[in-house]
Amino acid sequence: MGRAETNVTVWACAVALAGGALGCGGGGGHGNGDGGMLGGDGGLAPVWLGVMGTGQSLSVGAASNGLVFTSPSANSLKLSLGARGTSWPINPNDTELSVAPLAEPIRPIDTGSSNPYPNNIYGETFHTAMASELSALHQQAAGADLVTAHSVVGQGAASITVIGKNGTGNAYAASLFEATVLTRLAQEAHARYEVGAVILTHGEADAERPTYMQDIIDLAIDYQQDLTAITGQTRPPPMILSQQHADPVTGRSTSTVAAWLAGAQMPGRIYCAGPKYQYAYASDNIHLLAGQYDRLGIKYAEVFDQVVVQGNQWQPLQPIDTSVDGQTVSVRFAVPYPPLAWDEAFGAPHQFVHAAWKNGRGFEVEDSQGEVTITDVAIDGDTIRIGIDRVPDTSTMPLTVRYAMTQDATQLAGGLVSGRFGQLHDSDPLVGVDAGEIDCNVTNGLLTVSAVTAGAFQGRAAHDMVEDVAGSGLVANTTVTMAGASTVKLSQPWTGASGPARLRFRSNQWNYAVAFELAVAAP
Repeated sequence: MGRAETNVTVWACAVALAGGALGCGGGGGHGNGDGGMLGGDGGLAPVWLGVMGTGQSLSVGAASNGLVFTSPSANSLKLSLGARGTSWPINPNDTELSVAPLAEPIRPIDTGSSNPYPNNIYGETFHTAMASELSALHQQAAGADLVTAHSVVGQGAASITVIGKNGTGNAYAASLFEATVLTRLAQEAHARYEVGAVILTHGEADAERPTYMQDIIDLAIDYQQDLTAITGQTRPPPMILSQQHADPVTGRSTSTVAAWLAGAQMPGRIYCAGPKYQYAYASDNIHLLAGQYDRLGIKYAEVFDQVVVQGNQWQPLQPIDTSVDGQTVSVRFAVPYPPLAWDEAFGAPHQFVHAAWKNGRGFEVEDSQGEVTITDVAIDGDTIRIGIDRVPDTSTMPLTVRYAMTQDATQLAGGLVSGRFGQLHDSDPLVGVDAGEIDCNVTNGLLTVSAVTAGAFQGRAAHDMVEDVAGSGLVANTTVTMAGASTVKLSQPWTGASGPARLRFRSNQWNYAVAFELAVAAP
């Protein structure tokens, strides 16, 4: 599967939440490489595995359009601030601080704009879905629950100069505060708190910041040093991040490429979970719908499970080699789950502007003369062959190949084919915890499906995968292309008999190719 396998590790803790009291018992453990086990049978305290979420507005649920995945996530936790929940700073030894079951909203939703912790929550975040997915994955693999403790400290519209160490905001200080309190509360409950990973959902405010990749690396190192000093853990927490695609409106995004390159250059320390152009965005075309935050949380959970829980390496669907031979440019990819395929449901990019790339399915080629016309693209195993209409001219600049980097639109266009968009994906089979069955009314030959119960599609969105529970009325890889509360439109028509049918809806967890820009070496 394109991953370098290492020792498989297991994190586990049995936590009982009853009557507001927290009690920890024995459970499985985490093989930490030195023969010790984090679990009751290893002689060490069970673990609350921390997830430290920071970033800007997408990290705190902006424009989430109502709460969907609100219920407590198994035995997972968050810090309750009690009466101190609207003030800052907060004494970490305050006796009102306690742990509570993880649920959305993380804290009361703030009606202001871009406020700092603890008044930073806009709506539904990805954290509860992420925790539920982590628990489900661990139950499948080890037959035991996985307890995660989630901190959400980001701030809307905040540059990395705001959320970073010594930044002008309090996100970083809030991270250390929550880690300090959770460490103390875990000890009082005869458990241990360790940060499994820092999740960075960020980049829009710094779309054109030239030092952004180094800023990410510095932030990851700062967190690894400061969090381990608080928790006493021996393994520094890696950073897991995702790319942004909405900003800037014109030009190309430095932060988008930097988010990918930081992971490629710091393996084991930083992991890029992938892009977000394939998501269904809110009407502002920069933030996500509630169900899509859940989709993001499930993807973060998949990567977290691989690198933190199982101890594997993770690579997104990313380029690992480029070459040119005459009028063919080749890009070889690391493919998490072969085979590669094209997403045909939402159209192709560059059908409006940059017509030279209209056949590129998101790929863009440029040389000394400017945009090079792409005649065709084809999948060849793990490699994409890009046909171009002339031999490249590299007299004044190297041949450059890009993917999902240039938009046609002149306004924010997140998630639209007129924005930064591509069609290449792998075949990841993950079915997340957001999957659910809905009774529907269907008509042979039509794309439109209605819910038997009004409002039953609340939380479903374009890009969701749809399957016929009976297994006959829909072709494989059918997706939702438009979604309302009571009706949806599908990418493929219903082929069965008209009447009632039970359909299964779930988020699309294919890994889509990262947005990138690379110089192609001359042959």
